[in-house]
Amino acid sequence: MWIFALAASVLLGYWAGRVGMRNGRSFGLCFLLGFLLGIIGVLIVYVIGPARDARTDPYRASGEAGPAEGPGQRRLKVCPYCEKFIPYEAAYCQYCGAGISADETRR
Repeated sequence: MWIFALAASVLLGYWAGRVGMRNGRSFGLCFLLGFLLGIIGVLIVYVIGPARDARTDPYRASGEAGPAEGPGQRRLKVCPYCEKFIPYEAAYCQYCGAGISADETRR
């Protein structure tokens, strides 16, 4: 009988972990929440919603990380080859060395 309770706890933990990961949160912590609290833990993960940085950013779809918001902040774009953030004005990726034109960026 205890094996069924353990299996149910693992499944609820996995469910909570997947929901948390989809919302930009740690899989492990959400798994523990679901594993220890059961369906209550899953409901808590649903209620807390997405992490602040996991919300949709309209600039990310265009390949840019967004406009500079203040002094000292740089605009960034995504390298189409290694997918790391590089300065918007860069002609070459500092990580993989690939040459990049302005229309080659993607996300």
